[in-house]
Amino acid sequence: MSGRRWSRGAWAARLLVWVAALTPWLCSEQPLLELADGRLSSPASRAVAETDGASALVWLALVAADALLALRARVLRRAVVVALALLAGLVLFERASLPLPTAARFALAAPIAHSPDRADWELLSRPETALPAGPSARHWLGTDSAGRDLLARLLHALRASLEIGLAAAAIALLVGLAVGLACGTLRGAVDFVLMRVIETLLCFPYLFLVLVVFTFLPRGRGTLIGLLGLVGWTAIARLVRGEFLRLADAEFVLAARALGATRWQVAWRHLLPNALTPVWPATTFAVAGALLAEFSLSWLGCGVPEPAASLGALLADGQRQLARGEIWLTLVPSVAMVAIVLAFHAWGERLRESTTPEAAARAARGELR
Repeated sequence: MSGRRWSRGAWAARLLVWVAALTPWLCSEQPLLELADGRLSSPASRAVAETDGASALVWLALVAADALLALRARVLRRAVVVALALLAGLVLFERASLPLPTAARFALAAPIAHSPDRADWELLSRPETALPAGPSARHWLGTDSAGRDLLARLLHALRASLEIGLAAAAIALLVGLAVGLACGTLRGAVDFVLMRVIETLLCFPYLFLVLVVFTFLPRGRGTLIGLLGLVGWTAIARLVRGEFLRLADAEFVLAARALGATRWQVAWRHLLPNALTPVWPATTFAVAGALLAEFSLSWLGCGVPEPAASLGALLADGQRQLARGEIWLTLVPSVAMVAIVLAFHAWGERLRESTTPEAAARAARGELR
């Protein structure tokens, strides 16, 4: 039962990544497809290409890779890859349109036809409207104090937070692998100095260190990603170093050395691939840690600047409305934060359980059957 629960959490985390990747098409004031003057085009994809085309292509590549790894049915894999390839083509060739021999006109609206940073002027034009507006058929989760759709801002905040968390975890992974590889391979003075640096960084609370350094740097998404990544690599580095020390006297390592392999050849070809097994769960936990740090910084006003959406900023805005009894403005981002962090922790726990010797034995028994 426990494994099934963690498996559901892993799929929840992957679903969040998919939703974040497709958010520009799920929430858009522009139509997904439009037929006008005999030409079929995608204004929503054109808007994505003009604003953040490079980011959209990276997201689509990420979910395509996840589909190839996660989906077991070959037909589903091909269907997902083809659909994502079409979206990528629309982003790359945003001004291309398909001529059709017809004079018909139609427009396919996005599921959430609202922009995250624009107020609903139709709602603001009504004199009886009080902001923030509650949930309605037009705004499923209501609006914030500026008249912006809360659901659209929530999904774009999810995308921004996951973008920061995943990028910061990738930087932490690269730095941690490099430092752990140097410590486990060179040993001696290099290992001593790098371990003292890691211990010094671990003496400071994670969020406090980020806040102190962030005050001296220009605010922005790139700065936040780089800072979180350069602060969160210590756990991965220690894990890689420990695996190198554990495998140093393994039989396959001794055999490689006896065959004349150099120290770096042994490290790259034999030690590093075997040391990566426990690193993937640690990287998933690093994503959850980076997300928590981003939530905290945005709630303090040091995260993603306005008008960009952020879960921490949504929570801070909702807290200012608590005195008026608008509790849903605080409840929605709070529940979203807890769900995202728990989903990534469940994904990491699932990866950790699947890499244990017991899991390998169960898989072998299943193959024998």
